[in-house]
Amino acid sequence: MTKGLRKLPLRTTLLLLIALAIVPYVSVVIFKTYHDAMEDLSILHKKKLKEDLSSLVVQTIWNYRKEDISEIQHLVSLAAAKEGQEQISLIDGQGYILASSRLRWVGKKAQDVLVDFNAAEFHYTLQKHLSRFTSDQAGQEDKTLQYYQYLQLGDTASQQDVMPAVFFGVYQYNQNYEKLLVKLQNRLIGMLLIISFFLFVAMLVLRHWITKPLEDIHQFVRQTSRGDWSGQMDMNYGGEMLELAQKLLHMRDQLRLSEKDMKEAYVLLESLIDSVPDLIFYKNHSDVYLGCNDAFSTFFGKKSQQDIIGLTDADFVDKEAAELFKEEDQIIFRSGEAKRKEEWLTSHDGKCVLFDTLKTPYYDNQGRVIGLIGVSRDITNYRNLEEQYLQAQKMEAIGTLVGGIAHDFNNMLAGIVGNTYLLKKKFVREEKALEKITNIENISARAADMIKQLMTFSRQGPMMMIGFSLRACLLDAMDIVRSSIPENIEFQSSVCDEELPIVGDETIVVQMLLNLASNARDALNYKEQPQIVITLNHFEADKTWLSQHEKLSAKTYAHIMVKDNGEGISDAHKDKIFEPFFTTKAVDKGTGLGLAMVYGAVEMHEGLILLDTVANAYTAFHIYLPLEPCEKSLVDRPVIKSVELGKGECVLVVDDESEVLETAVEVLESLGYRVFSASDGEQGLAFFEANQNEIDIVLTDVVMPKYGGVKMLQAIRLIAPQLPAIFMTGYDMQQVMDNIPNNSLNITVAKPIQFDDLNQNIRTLLDQQD
Repeated sequence: MTKGLRKLPLRTTLLLLIALAIVPYVSVVIFKTYHDAMEDLSILHKKKLKEDLSSLVVQTIWNYRKEDISEIQHLVSLAAAKEGQEQISLIDGQGYILASSRLRWVGKKAQDVLVDFNAAEFHYTLQKHLSRFTSDQAGQEDKTLQYYQYLQLGDTASQQDVMPAVFFGVYQYNQNYEKLLVKLQNRLIGMLLIISFFLFVAMLVLRHWITKPLEDIHQFVRQTSRGDWSGQMDMNYGGEMLELAQKLLHMRDQLRLSEKDMKEAYVLLESLIDSVPDLIFYKNHSDVYLGCNDAFSTFFGKKSQQDIIGLTDADFVDKEAAELFKEEDQIIFRSGEAKRKEEWLTSHDGKCVLFDTLKTPYYDNQGRVIGLIGVSRDITNYRNLEEQYLQAQKMEAIGTLVGGIAHDFNNMLAGIVGNTYLLKKKFVREEKALEKITNIENISARAADMIKQLMTFSRQGPMMMIGFSLRACLLDAMDIVRSSIPENIEFQSSVCDEELPIVGDETIVVQMLLNLASNARDALNYKEQPQIVITLNHFEADKTWLSQHEKLSAKTYAHIMVKDNGEGISDAHKDKIFEPFFTTKAVDKGTGLGLAMVYGAVEMHEGLILLDTVANAYTAFHIYLPLEPCEKSLVDRPVIKSVELGKGECVLVVDDESEVLETAVEVLESLGYRVFSASDGEQGLAFFEANQNEIDIVLTDVVMPKYGGVKMLQAIRLIAPQLPAIFMTGYDMQQVMDNIPNNSLNITVAKPIQFDDLNQNIRTLLDQQD
């Protein structure tokens, strides 16, 4: 039998042993879990009883205040109907039952009808104003819990008609779980005895099947480790033990061939090191190289590591750098600690590369430092990306700054536009003055457009896709482009006579043109006869052209060309010019975002941009934007219809900018309105509360100290829900409108305000109220 057991598979025996070891643990866990669950169940019963009793007290007091005694009786009956509740009674301070789960007890003395009633406990509860629960009575099938809950009936706030009372009840909870625990304990004890027997048997099996064979194997291994190759083992084992003995014998035979294997492992290690792109090297205390990988030897222009072995740093770098490297290496040898640093190295072909180098000491078998191992990783590209990222962060900061400047500038423009509006009305009969005022208006409009361009560039403004005439847009933009080009550069432009209607964002289209013109200007540095040409033409796409550009489907396009006679773009850079952050300029000269923005803008307009360049001759960018039918485009600017002036309606104007506030008040008064003003939302709300019957409409800035415009109007609408309002903002319109409730009572306008448009919006909201 013993020999048969010894031949059992090792896997089967181990599974058996694991099972025998786990069963007792599992049994204990089950017993403990069941016991804890039963205790938690008992606690839960008591907790639930107290919660139900608290709820009953609150409802009883409430109904007693309403003098609804019948409802109190109903609540007591419902409480007594719950599982475990044997009886419950409401007893007043004199000991009479006011309500009970037994109707026949109502009106009687509690001590005459309640068997479990304890007068001493009752009076103690009344005296101390508390709740009491009696201790469990041991030795019963069902445990009984008696409780006395104090409460005050009547109006406790005014102390009128206050009457003390007590809820007395008897609650039973089943104790069968104790019997279950006893049965489970008996079963587990029996199981543990059986398991103990099997464990004893298993120990015998282990002794004969595993322990003895392992002792033989251990003796064999000790002999082999001492170099004694004559050791033998009993080959009468079965299963895995026999296989293990055979393998050990085979391993002993293989040790004699270990020298060959070690050489092969060394060759493999060399191959692995040579496959690593990092520079790997190791050298001794004297700074002499003992070996390296192929990447290291290639970097320094050597054919193999054999050409490196025996050299020092002085053979690769200048004397000063070599002395520095040697000094750093000696610090590593003395401290025994690894060091990491970044260093610039020049390859054999003159290329400067930034390396992240880690040097680590290595030791002999007695723990002495005998040399160092170095690994150098090329991080030049990573550092460039890091610098580009920092540049992008600066651009983001500039974008945030632009948003704040745009708000302040729009407020200033609002004051200028308002005053020119008043001057225009005053000098309507004087042509020369009117002409100058009109020039101021045009300049202000151009300044407002520039602010929109800045906000779009800084991602502060949204895309506004509308139909417009590309010809008119580019004619307006040419003035801006011309002003951005130095006078020494010859500027030529040619715009066709067709309107070329497209659907897009005018501001972004102008920004595209400015970016391309800026690139062309920068490409003409030191050019003797610099020239920039911008053209706009109608383009009819044929089948051949469309087949070359499969993503395009339209047949007619607007063709914009921006060309310069600079140095051109090299073949190495052609595929990268539209990548974000790619630039051939110095870090402080360009961001690498201009052409990337142009490319993205063209994509958003479902168009195409192509590059045509010849080295030392010219560079031309061709943009193709799909045309839209005239009936779908807003080629002409909509003409604002004249509207009637004010009829004496009262307008409340709220703005924290004094110039904007004063101008708006004066303009609105000139338009026939009565105007009140406030310098922030808090003043505006206070003024409205005092004069709410007079005010017909509110005109407010959105962002103000103390109370903002939206918060102020929310408070006003609590008083006058239908009061119309116009919000003014110098920030991004889309972001502001997302925070304003969208309904017919609200209109949002951008600063600087066009007062004819403002008057029309006021009339629209007021007439809508009528």
